[in-house]
Amino acid sequence: MGTLYVVNEEGYLQGVVSRKDFLKTALGGADLHKMPVGVIMTRMPQVHMITEEENILDVVKSLCQHEIDSLPVVRQQGENKYKVVGRVTKTNLTRLLLELSEGR
Repeated sequence: MGTLYVVNEEGYLQGVVSRKDFLKTALGGADLHKMPVGVIMTRMPQVHMITEEENILDVVKSLCQHEIDSLPVVRQQGENKYKVVGRVTKTNLTRLLLELSEGR
């Protein structure tokens, strides 16, 4: 997995931290053992996310447009409160394409 979703104590999405974020931080000379995730993560509302109702084509467009590896699937629980209920990754989509091409 290349992306971690950061949630608060109530389980609401707070941010996203990727492999690239860790790599940039490490290359910058920071000690990853002492660096809080909150310092390097992308915070809400800049996090790109999708809902369970979105279609696959829109998901693929979003991944490509934002050049990211995965998207959290969320369920809105109030104003600016999102519960993570899943994720869609490039790997998931590649498997789907393979299955469709094989007629499964």
